[in-house]
Amino acid sequence: MFAYIEKQLKPKKGLPYKRRVYLGEYGYHANSKKPKTFQKQFDETKEIMQIALELDIPFALHWQMYNNEYDKNGNSKQMSLINEQGEKRPLYYLHQNFYKKMNAYLEGYYNDNKVYPPSDVFRKKALEVLKAL
Repeated sequence: MFAYIEKQLKPKKGLPYKRRVYLGEYGYHANSKKPKTFQKQFDETKEIMQIALELDIPFALHWQMYNNEYDKNGNSKQMSLINEQGEKRPLYYLHQNFYKKMNAYLEGYYNDNKVYPPSDVFRKKALEVLKAL
């Protein structure tokens, strides 16, 4: 799908990324009455993050920080990183832990090499970190 979309774009020089498409607003529903749906949501979110890294997609944006999705009966679709009560959910910590570990990696790499890692080295490390979360 991404390759097809990219083929529709006119060539453009000087872009900072190899890929010119991104994954915007991904997210999955969960149901507070079915606790197992939260684990499925967590696993699917982690999988999308992995796919974006494997495909070298420069941006993959999670749908929402705070909830604004409700079904026709007014029930929350539980898609946010922070719920209506202000509680940080497992998806929040997935992203937070990933960014903390990757920022620490980048800082260490830069201190050792005085440059940031090439994108393929970064992606490899990011996939390792994500797998361990």
